[in-house]
Amino acid sequence: MIRPLQEQDIGGVARLAATIFADWVTTERGFRHWIESEPERAGLALWVAFEDGEVVGWADARWLWEFGGDAASIVAAVHPERRRRGLGGRLFELAEGHVQSADRIYSFAEGDEGGRFLLARGFRKDRADRISVLDPRTVDLSALPSLEAEKDAEGFRAVSLGEVRDRGPELHRLFEAVDADAPHSEPPVPTEFPEWKRVVFDEPDLDDEASAVVLDADGRAVGLSWVVVDREEGRATVELTGVLREFRRRGLARLAKLTTIRWAAQHGITAMFTGNDTENAAMLALNAELGFEPRILHQDYVKELG
Repeated sequence: MIRPLQEQDIGGVARLAATIFADWVTTERGFRHWIESEPERAGLALWVAFEDGEVVGWADARWLWEFGGDAASIVAAVHPERRRRGLGGRLFELAEGHVQSADRIYSFAEGDEGGRFLLARGFRKDRADRISVLDPRTVDLSALPSLEAEKDAEGFRAVSLGEVRDRGPELHRLFEAVDADAPHSEPPVPTEFPEWKRVVFDEPDLDDEASAVVLDADGRAVGLSWVVVDREEGRATVELTGVLREFRRRGLARLAKLTTIRWAAQHGITAMFTGNDTENAAMLALNAELGFEPRILHQDYVKELG
């Protein structure tokens, strides 16, 4: 049976998402927040597939409002043990129909099977992210104190997100500046602070202690490494890391990332994930140096309609 998502389905879908996309952090409260915080213009719709009363698949479709709203995205996923029965195709058909008026539709796949599924439906490959994982307990952090001292002498220091959370508008500007410089298939558009706060800043899994913000000599926020955490499962995902353009190549991204890794190592995190565009050579090199190991390729696909 397939039907639109109901409130009581959210936990089951979140658990299934955590199973299928094991190289990421998905919690029920985080999934619920995403659904409830999406603006009306996203037109978010979700469907759930059941077998014997169990959630075995879902699909969601939404307009990409954060990139202007001309394009849309679809996710359709089925439990590995319930595939090849037509469920994925039926879910995808519902989702695609919902955003058929978009100029472009994006989706993604992790692995060849999902890629063939999308190619057969008129999609083509777009950009890709390499998902890497690190056990923070294995990282040699002995050089971090000297790096902190060096950056402190230059006027920079890393603090936890919680220490500056009351500076929301400033962090909004920093986040959007860093995010705009990250690779995207569509150029991001600026958002107003209240909307950004609701969608991004109020995300319940964004951990105030795990996440780091870099301040300059004047106390201005110039860099960040924000981390979403599932403390119960001992897993974390680096949501975004970056530094304002004028402060790059000073070791500040390294300072921020090592600060988050130290926190993770001290607080029972056994797997820390990050995703980087396959053409972002600088960040890939930094992550490799820090000990992140490639796990899977997250391949985006696009279908032109307009």
